[in-house]
Amino acid sequence: LQRMLNSFFFALLFTLTKCDFEPSDHKLHYVVGLVRHGTATPGVLLPNDPYTDKWIELGFPEKLTPVGSLQHYRLGVHLRRHYQDFTSDIFNPEEVFLMSTPRSRAQLAAHNTMAGYYGLPRKKEDFDRCSGMVVEASCEMFPLDTSATFMHREEWTNCTKLRAINRRTIGPSRTIAFQDNQDFFEKLSKVTGFRMTNFNEARIVHEALETMLAYGFKIPDWANLQLLKQLKKLYIQDYDIVFAEQEQRRLTGGPTLHIILNALLQKAYYPEKNNHLKMTMLFGHTSSMMSLTKAMGVNLPQTPGWAANILFELYKSETRDEYFVKTLYKNSTYTDTFVPLRIPGCGDMCTLERYLDLLAPMAVPNYQEACHVPVEAQPTWKGESTPLRQRFRTTTQLTEKTEEANYGKADKKTKKAKKAKSSKKQKKQL
Repeated sequence: LQRMLNSFFFALLFTLTKCDFEPSDHKLHYVVGLVRHGTATPGVLLPNDPYTDKWIELGFPEKLTPVGSLQHYRLGVHLRRHYQDFTSDIFNPEEVFLMSTPRSRAQLAAHNTMAGYYGLPRKKEDFDRCSGMVVEASCEMFPLDTSATFMHREEWTNCTKLRAINRRTIGPSRTIAFQDNQDFFEKLSKVTGFRMTNFNEARIVHEALETMLAYGFKIPDWANLQLLKQLKKLYIQDYDIVFAEQEQRRLTGGPTLHIILNALLQKAYYPEKNNHLKMTMLFGHTSSMMSLTKAMGVNLPQTPGWAANILFELYKSETRDEYFVKTLYKNSTYTDTFVPLRIPGCGDMCTLERYLDLLAPMAVPNYQEACHVPVEAQPTWKGESTPLRQRFRTTTQLTEKTEEANYGKADKKTKKAKKAKSSKKQKKQL
């Protein structure tokens, strides 16, 4: 009996440690979101694609389509329905902070989402206009920081350390996977007219069919249910190859994870700096979402759909003076349902302190330092003057909690350099 009681006690203790519960007196305090862009034109035009002219007309390659713009407007409506009067009815830049990659499809995703969130009246021609190759001035409806280059896969090519790991892992793994599925790729080459020579080219066909389905077009006869299932399987497998090692996950998803964790911490423990801030929304790509979730140790129930989104909700307990984090996921704009995204060791909801302890080791506060990026290839978002760094600067409190994760190194060096410079200046004056 004593052994049974001991087992029960330790099981209960483990459950409480995971904090898989929701305090009854909690109140929503702050939200951070990451959104994948909506339906875009294919990245590669397949020779046998019956809709090539349509994709060229809409903008090529990988440009947000009018359907994608509508998806984001619908997402904004869903978010407003979910959060109701949490934010004002009229946009206030002190209340909502928006950020995206420089790609036009991500920028337009941001503007169309917020147009839906704030209930701006839109007509069909507005969705046609606010899509395609260029972000027109009339579509720039909200202040948007477009310096989040770190959320796009093309930026990862500048990461010297990551390139070395990828050469060792991705190439050989893709070669083996391609050989294992050679008959399938030969069939794809024949039906698409595109000669497949690399395992990751399954993604090209998958995305082309995804776009056709989003537009309600009839997909080719060769794309039967069995082929689509196999294509989806290979698509997921390729992401497993890309993020196979922990350091690959950290160097790709770590910068975005750092922004999110730091934003949550700043809002909780330094409210005077962001007193009116209630929502921060990041707009990116499939690679943004996949790299982030892999860094978090989370496997999505399925690959991100068009305009899929992850929400990080910060709650405050009124009686316990404690903060909690809940992570939610919605895979498409065709459902209102947000499902809990379970963080290993956390559950549906856990304290902010535990959330930081679990995820901070995978965060990357200084991309250049972690990646050994050459100076000439460094992205613009590094600068101290950017809105991102001003709003979400690393704090010593977070550094003390996660010294192993090297949080705050960059800021400490900056402060030290400024102090030395100031001291030299004073000596000269003397």
